[in-house]
Amino acid sequence: MRERIIDATWRQILKYGIKRFTVQDIATDLGISKKTIYAHFESKEAIVEALCEKLAAADRVVHMEALESQAGFLEKLDLLINAHYHRQMPLSFLAELNRYYPEIARHLNSELPRAIYRELIDQGIREGYIRTDIHPAILELILDKSLEALDDNKFLTDYDITVQQGLQILRNVLLYGVLNPERR
Repeated sequence: MRERIIDATWRQILKYGIKRFTVQDIATDLGISKKTIYAHFESKEAIVEALCEKLAAADRVVHMEALESQAGFLEKLDLLINAHYHRQMPLSFLAELNRYYPEIARHLNSELPRAIYRELIDQGIREGYIRTDIHPAILELILDKSLEALDDNKFLTDYDITVQQGLQILRNVLLYGVLNPERR
């Protein structure tokens, strides 16, 4: 029943948004009473938190599959970027989560720690794609914060950039830098 409630919550959030969906909406969707829902969750916030844990777990699996594949560095980088693009959480959801449930959002953002990128960076160094004079921790930070920034709906809207465009720019900057090759 718990999974059914979480799945119904996701449907209601996609339909109404985080702020406007109600526990009654979930109950109606499932054809159960609110009392049944509260037997599994103490509050609407607890349901949202459980949903976020489920979505984060699905995202972790996709990201880890990309990082653990047998591909070379460039292919893994593309897989990682594509995994981020195809994540389970729409930007509108993340924006609302940050606004109405900031503690849950902070926890969600910490679910994919920077350290998971270390193996990819180390592989890039071993394969000769990444310069050895750049500290891997700085690259982890750049990758992590750049991907995090592309989850900011306001930033993307303000600059009229799609997530896909932002990820492609990030890939190009990571692989080719920002300097014009003719001016290096």
